[in-house]
Order: sequence, then C-alpha cells, then structure tokens
Amino acid sequence: MRALLLTTLLLTCGVFVAPSSTHARQESTEAARAAGSPEDVVRGFYAFYLGELNKDNWSPLKKRSEALKYLTPDYHRRAPALIEKWMADIFICAQDWDVKWAETFTVGRATVRNSKATVVVRLPPFGGGDDNTAIKIKVSLVQRRGQWRINATDCVN
Repeated sequence: MRALLLTTLLLTCGVFVAPSSTHARQESTEAARAAGSPEDVVRGFYAFYLGELNKDNWSPLKKRSEALKYLTPDYHRRAPALIEKWMADIFICAQDWDVKWAETFTVGRATVRNSKATVVVRLPPFGGGDDNTAIKIKVSLVQRRGQWRINATDCVN
C-alpha cells in the first residue's frame, strides 16, 4: 500500500513538474535564438555604432570589446583600411551621418542559408528628404560557434 501511494505521489509530482520545466526550457531556447538572430546582431551593432557617432566618437571601432560583440575579428581588423580606401564610412555608406539615424534606422528580415545570412539596413534620407535617397546597406553575417557576427557590408544604392 505504501509503495502504491509513493508511486502515485511521484507520478503526480512528475506530471505537474515536467510540463513547466519543459515550457521554461522552450522559452529559454526561443529567447536565446531570438537574442542571437542575425537581425538582432545587426540592430545591436547599428544602435551602438550610430550612438557612438552621435556622441562625437569618430572611431567607434576603437571600443574593441563592444565592436567584437557584433563583428568578426577579421572584419573588425580590416574595417579601418576599407574606410580609408573608400573614403566613406563602410557601415553607413556615407561620409557624414544624420543624428536621427540612431532612432530611425530599420533592419530588414534576414535571408539565412546554412551558416551565412544577409540583412538590409535602411537609413532614412538626410533631413527627411525624398525616400528614394535613403541609404541601404547589405550586411553579411556568418555564424561561428552558434553566434552570428557581421563580416561584410555593401552599399546597395
């Protein structure tokens, strides 16, 4: 009788505990996936980068630990030379920026193929001009060790 009661009690507890722990595990997996999505990495980078420009920090990439949350080490290393070569900021496809961009940039949906993804960032026209003059940047990402990092940017205009 005691064994039957103990078995019933354990099974009852297992029924009530298992679904909640499974549900919590699903939620944490979904949250981790969403937090590390290509779109979130690009959104985080542009919030950081444009925010630094708005603080008159002309070299946001010198904040290495912050930049490497979003960029591959190789792209972080090559970026200054690319900026100099193109005589424009490779992350905003311009020589100057609009302070409003930090609040108004948009990030499109990612196109993901295996461990590579692309996302288009849109920077509104300077001073609210014609929408045809918006700046579009194709951001390429790679996934390494389960984390997405930016490894290239291309001006789309």
